[in-house]
Amino acid sequence: MARLSFIKAVLLLLSFVLFGPTVSYAAVTATAEEHFSKAMELRFAGESKAAVSEYQAGLVLKPNAVDARAQMATVLLDEVGDLDGAISEFMTALNSDPNCKFCELELKRALNIRNSKSADQITRGNQFYASGDLRRASAAYRVAIYLDPGDGNAHNSLAWTFYRLGNLQEGLKEVQEALHVKPDDPEFVNTLACLQFDKGDLSAAAKYFHKAIALSKTPNAADLYGLAVVAITRGDTTGASKFFKEALKIDPKYDDVVYLRDRIGLSANTLSCHDRLLALMKK
Repeated sequence: MARLSFIKAVLLLLSFVLFGPTVSYAAVTATAEEHFSKAMELRFAGESKAAVSEYQAGLVLKPNAVDARAQMATVLLDEVGDLDGAISEFMTALNSDPNCKFCELELKRALNIRNSKSADQITRGNQFYASGDLRRASAAYRVAIYLDPGDGNAHNSLAWTFYRLGNLQEGLKEVQEALHVKPDDPEFVNTLACLQFDKGDLSAAAKYFHKAIALSKTPNAADLYGLAVVAITRGDTTGASKFFKEALKIDPKYDDVVYLRDRIGLSANTLSCHDRLLALMKK
């Protein structure tokens, strides 16, 4: 009990130094169980990093809480993509309780992942992506990058997932890493164009859609559709109609917004122009 009171006092002092007197005493005196409960809420809400922070706060107060530490390690592995952090936490949990079978099995799984290839984790990420679990997909792509920082496909896959999630700055960072590896890959250039469009830079978006087409052996419906979206956003209905028709010649399914959202993976911002493109086809 004395040790717990000392820890709470230290936390209160640190919060006062870092944040000033506005932080409530209750905020730094939450019990370990309250932190763990909050972590579960955040995890289910998709706030994985915030959940890890709550687990860590709880484990400061209750370091031998094996179940909570194992749960945090699983979040690190499957939702954050911190492979080393997950392995470390599973090992710490096993040191506290050598009979924790879940910890043993999960540690073995994490070590198997560390011994796998980047391509294996990209495949794993693609499976999560296809099922709509973008959080786990991004974690798998992060692990792929950890295993091979020079894997352009892993960087591009993570960039596209960030595009879908609306995290444009991180997406631009990752696609630049991909292009550093393969500067003339039309798929990577298309990812950059899509991110630039959602960022609001229409000139850059058009530039890179045109570049992707130039780099491709044959025109790609995705790039033509991107140019149509740029044109309609600029008010250029003639250009929009031209590019949209060319895209439909290559892939007639580009008139279906569900197909573009679920199969192609275009963002809601990009697809906000779709009805206007369809209207042009009726004129």
